[in-house]
Amino acid sequence: MDVSSAQYSGHVTTNEKKKLFYWLVEASSDAESKPLLLWLNGGPSASTIGYGAFQEIGPFQILLDGKLFKRQFAWNIGNFVSATLCVLNLD
Repeated sequence: MDVSSAQYSGHVTTNEKKKLFYWLVEASSDAESKPLLLWLNGGPSASTIGYGAFQEIGPFQILLDGKLFKRQFAWNIGNFVSATLCVLNLD
């Protein structure tokens, strides 16, 4: 599957017992000059990765049958609604 942009993920240690997971999806073109959007879902059990990235704004969606679907429009690609951005999902 063509991902059309660089992506990075990992953990940021906040203290010796806690870490935050991140997933950075760069803009599909000229990423160095694009703004960075930090995406945080709110509320109990509202995962930024599981819901925000895969159901709301990310370049991919997980379908009901478990397959990965590449969206035609996503914030890292740009479309008629949004500018092209680099998106940092933080959980």
